[in-house]
Amino acid sequence: MTATATIETLTKDLHASKARVDQLSQQLDKEKAHGRTLYTQFEALQSDMQTAFGIEPPKTAKKRKGRTSATSPLKSAATALLTKLQKEGKTPQSAKATVLETLLAQAKKELGLSALPKSVNRHVDKHIAKLFKTTK
Repeated sequence: MTATATIETLTKDLHASKARVDQLSQQLDKEKAHGRTLYTQFEALQSDMQTAFGIEPPKTAKKRKGRTSATSPLKSAATALLTKLQKEGKTPQSAKATVLETLLAQAKKELGLSALPKSVNRHVDKHIAKLFKTTK
C-alpha cells in the first residue's frame, strides 16, 4: 500500500505544482502587460518633454535587414573605391586621402555625420593594407 500512497502523493504534488506554474504564468503575463503600459506612458511623457523644450526627436533609420550597421554603406563604398584606385595605379597614401574625402562627403550628405566613424577608418586602413600589401 505504501507504493500506492506514494504514487497518489506524487500525483497530488504534480497537480499542485502545475497549478502553481499556471498561476505564476498568469502573474507574469499581467506584469508584462503592466510594463508595456508603463513604457507607453513613459514614451508619451518623453515626447511631451521634447515638444515642451523644443528638442527634435532623432530621425528614425530605415528598417535594415539583419544586423547591418549604419556604416555598412560607407564601408562598401570604401571597398569599391579603393579597388578602383588600386587598379588605376594610385599610391596607398593618395588612395586613402581620396577615399576618406569621398566617404566624409557621403557621410555628411546621407547620414548627417560630421566625421567618419572609427570603424570606417579602420576598415579603410585594413583594406589598403590588404590591397596594396603594406603593413600598418
